[in-house]
Amino acid sequence: MIPYRGRHSAKQFIRNKPVRFGYKMWMMCSADGYPYNFSLYCGKEENRKEPLGTQVVMNMLQPVVNKDEHVVFFDNFFTSHALMVNLTKKGVRACGTIRDNRTGKCPLMSKKDAEKKERGSYDYRSDDVVLCARWNDNSIVTVASNYYGISPMQKVNRWVKKEGKKNIQQPYLITMYNKGMGGVDVCDQMLSTYRPRLRSRKWYWNIFAQLLNLSIVASFRFYQYVNPTSEVSHKDFRRDIARTLIRIQEPRKRKGGPTSTVPKAIRYDNVNHFLEQCPQGRCILCKKNTRLSCVKCEKRLHKGCSALFHKK
Repeated sequence: MIPYRGRHSAKQFIRNKPVRFGYKMWMMCSADGYPYNFSLYCGKEENRKEPLGTQVVMNMLQPVVNKDEHVVFFDNFFTSHALMVNLTKKGVRACGTIRDNRTGKCPLMSKKDAEKKERGSYDYRSDDVVLCARWNDNSIVTVASNYYGISPMQKVNRWVKKEGKKNIQQPYLITMYNKGMGGVDVCDQMLSTYRPRLRSRKWYWNIFAQLLNLSIVASFRFYQYVNPTSEVSHKDFRRDIARTLIRIQEPRKRKGGPTSTVPKAIRYDNVNHFLEQCPQGRCILCKKNTRLSCVKCEKRLHKGCSALFHKK
């Protein structure tokens, strides 16, 4: 949800959301929260011939080239037997929780009978295209998939009444659903952590701020993928972007006081780091007097120290 409390025909009200008023945005993300595709919900379409959840999933998957190399996960708002069959025809592997009225009349054990069974019990049916499984956990969970199956059975640790902690069996498709699901929630959490606050009531400013915020989240996830050993936090990454953008502007005259550190994006880019004459001062590395400074970093450096300072 994109927060917005002004007046617009596309504004939504969803009671159970953390952001109740605003624009609804459909998103497709990786398991770690990297956004792949998104679409703004503008209201009901008159010429729609299929359920909304099915239409959203098919539209989100249009840019995907090698569909057989990915597995798509979604919750029970989208999942239906017809959608699973349609995705199978297009070569898309999928898995998701499903509501009872969308299983295509699958003859699974009823929820009342499943609740009477011991914790960890399960039931499943398959028509050779879609497999539906019902598992007894804290509550009854029903999952459908056109790719994963029941085996190999997994073991999970649960608290069982009068028995304490106990390892119970869990079908494989539910294990994979728990691993693959939740990327959109991770992305939404990162977006809300440092969301720009705009006081304007113009409808387009909140959408613009959301897209700008989304691009930073995507950049941070890509940075973590390229630099897996980096310990830069999300906040520090945003601060480095801000410092870099400030450095691009014309330099201002200093009024004394301590100097700020040079952002890594500028310090190690190996572009236009030339030395020029300046008033005498301390070298940033060796602390000895020098009359040279870097044009771009605005730090005093000797010729020998310059190569060391700009080397990562």
